This record gives sequence, C-alpha cells and structure tokens, in this order.
Amino acid sequence: MTEEPGSPDVSIIVCTRNRVDDLALHFSTVVASARASSVPTEVIVVDNGSTDGTADFLASRFPSVRVVAAPEAGVAAARNAGVRAADGKVVVFTDDDVQVPLDWAQRMSAPLLEGRAEVCVGGIQAADELRRPWVSTWVLQNLAHYPTQKDIDPDVVTANAGALRALLETVPFDERLGRPPYKRAEDAFFGVQAREVGARIVGVAGDPVIHHFDPRRLERVSLYRLVRSGGRSSAYVWYHWAHGRAPHLLVKSIVARIEFALRLPWLRRHPSDRDLQLAAKIAMLGELRRIEGMPRHYPAPAERRRAGWSHGRAEDAEGR
Repeated sequence: MTEEPGSPDVSIIVCTRNRVDDLALHFSTVVASARASSVPTEVIVVDNGSTDGTADFLASRFPSVRVVAAPEAGVAAARNAGVRAADGKVVVFTDDDVQVPLDWAQRMSAPLLEGRAEVCVGGIQAADELRRPWVSTWVLQNLAHYPTQKDIDPDVVTANAGALRALLETVPFDERLGRPPYKRAEDAFFGVQAREVGARIVGVAGDPVIHHFDPRRLERVSLYRLVRSGGRSSAYVWYHWAHGRAPHLLVKSIVARIEFALRLPWLRRHPSDRDLQLAAKIAMLGELRRIEGMPRHYPAPAERRRAGWSHGRAEDAEGR
C-alpha cells in the first residue's frame, strides 16, 4: 500500500469465514503486493461471520488493513459488502487461501485503470502439494485451477479477478448464489451478466496466483458435494437468468441416475470425471424439477434487451 494522500485508486478485497490459519499462511503476500504497487492501493478483508478470532488476528498482524463485518452468510453478499466499502475506482479480488506474486496488485489493476477492460481475470494454479495422480484437470478446474487465461473473454473466477467498482455497483454479485443451496457460480454468473451489459473481459498474463485449498476438498464425499452444488447453481442460472426450458425432466433424471448406477461408482476409491459429471447433472435436473413453475428472479432475455439492460451500462461504468 503506497503511502500517498487521498483516496486509493485500487481496492483489494479478500472475503473470509473461519479461515484464520489460511490468512496466517498467505495473506501477507496480498499486503506485500499492495505495498509494492506504484498505484495507491487499499486492502479490505470482509469477515463473513467468523468465530475463530479472525478480526483479532488481522488487527494485531495487519493494523493498516480495513476489516468489514458482513455477518450475512454467503460469499456473494460478502463481496458486495466489500465493494460498498471500497474507495478505489478499481476492485481486485482474491481468496483467503491464495498466495499472490509481488507484482500482482499492479498487474491486475493495469487493464482497468488504463481503460482497456471493465473486467480482468488472471491465472490460478493449484499448489503443487495438492496434486494427486488421480486428480484430472477437470476436477482441479472445479476447485479453481486455471494457470493461464484466454486473452479475450475468459471465465470470471474471483480467486484472481478485478473489475471497475462502478460496474460492480451496477451489476452486483447475485446474493442467492454463493450460499446454500447454490454455493457456487456467483463469480461466473457475474461474468455472464457483465458480458450482457457490454463489459470487456480480458485475461491478464504473468505468474498465476497459487491456490492452497484445503486438501480435504479432494476427498470423495467433498468432491461429490462440490459438483452437486455446482449442478444446482447451474440450474438456478439456467432457469432464472436464461429462462431455459427443459422438457421431460423426470425422464432425463431417471436416465442419468440409471447411467450413474450402472457405472458402480461406489466400487471406486476415487470418483472418475464421468461419475462426477453425472452427479452434477442429476443435481441440476433435480433442482430444475424443484423450481419449475416458480417466479423467475430476472426478466426474460428478450425483455431485458427491450428494456435496454445491455445498452450503455458498461460505458456508464467506465465513465464514472
């Protein structure tokens, strides 16, 4: 964090809940990167209802870091609380279990400050100690492993992403996501909405951040829980945003369940990609059956276009 007067140009936001041990291991790299930046940068930690002494730890170890209390459960709500507290024109996100390179803060904010994009995404690499011979690239991607990003229009993963604050105020994270029963996809869905309002999304080259997720997330039960949550979250987006229609849900669900059972997945110590993909599909179809006929949270795509949803919002954000 540069010691310059006035408001910062960049706000780094880290959301956390009961992960003081992760913060003790990795958060110092975020603070060091902010201090190394030539651009005035603040660091905000959003404490999402921790009961493990997180606030006391941050106050003692990092007194210059602002801590924002956001007791309402859910990472989307926590990120929105961080955005509301931010003073920077640009907001950069990472996670509490991530280690960042020294040049990270400046590199991630540059495309946004220079007007080349409204959203940017950097590389994310799973820590070497988390690699397992049986863990596929697809499984790692479900745990936020994208060592390199496409130059143009990458998927948004907030373990390493940034956006103009004005855009985040116009298109906040959907707070129904990032919490049960839709614990995933809040960042990817933000990307979907940002594209619809005309935001430019670019990849940022350079060293990836290192993701030190809990190794227990690679256990069988945890992986099934992860993909099923992803399936339900996909159903939410498909139904409420895309206004998608999926006829014959019961038949499709039965077919998927039969295929899953015939694979005898319980005989395998580690689930295969196909096992997990079928589990996600079954969860998505089940959630679509459950919410079918409910009022939708967003207007239909054609209604959004007629209402001007996608016209001018990104340009307005860029000009603020």
